[in-house]
Amino acid sequence: MKLLTGQKQLLTLLGAGIVSYSAIPVAMADSKKPIYDDEEKNEETVVVVQPEETQLINTEYVGNTPIKSSKFLEENIEVARKWVYEQSQTVQAKVDDSFQTYLQAERSVTSTVSNLKDENEDILPGGIYILIGALSGSIFARRRGFVLRTVTPVIFGLGAFSYFLPKTFNNTRALVWSFEQKSPAIADTHIQIQNQVESLAESAKSAAEQSQSSLESGVHSVRQFVAESTGLQIGSSSSSNNKK
Repeated sequence: MKLLTGQKQLLTLLGAGIVSYSAIPVAMADSKKPIYDDEEKNEETVVVVQPEETQLINTEYVGNTPIKSSKFLEENIEVARKWVYEQSQTVQAKVDDSFQTYLQAERSVTSTVSNLKDENEDILPGGIYILIGALSGSIFARRRGFVLRTVTPVIFGLGAFSYFLPKTFNNTRALVWSFEQKSPAIADTHIQIQNQVESLAESAKSAAEQSQSSLESGVHSVRQFVAESTGLQIGSSSSSNNKK
């Protein structure tokens, strides 16, 4: 009986120890719980709110209406607006320079053309005569080669230009010469062509003078031969007929 009583006491002690050991974690867990529920809520609220977002987003009021804007977006828009403004100013400056260059060129051409014409020469009848001269050269060389058909109207037109509008022709030639001086090769070629043309003109003039003198001497010889052969004075008879 005593043995059974001791076993019961031992089992009772073991059960009480097990129950007390299992109750320790529950007590420790309960000790970790917050005293106030509001503290847990406040901690969660602090974690959710990010201070960076509050700095990037600005709120402005227009009247009673709140308007939210991003500082980053405002800075980039300002940079883009400055860049567009600078580019527009650059383009406007280039357009203004081009327009000024065009105006200067127009004034130069207008003054040059006005200086070519002489005040004492009329362009309308003179221009018509020059056109008729060029057409005459084209008709004259219509059955010739391609080069001659191309050059002859130009020569006839320049000849008519120099004859009917001599002062304007000289002004035009001086202007062309001033342009040719900017290119030495063209100026040298012009000088050579001018010398050749002048030499040909002198040769033609001398040949015409020689032909005229030869014709006059031939006519004089014929008159003298007729006078000696027949005794008839051709010159005196013609002069007497003119007097009658």
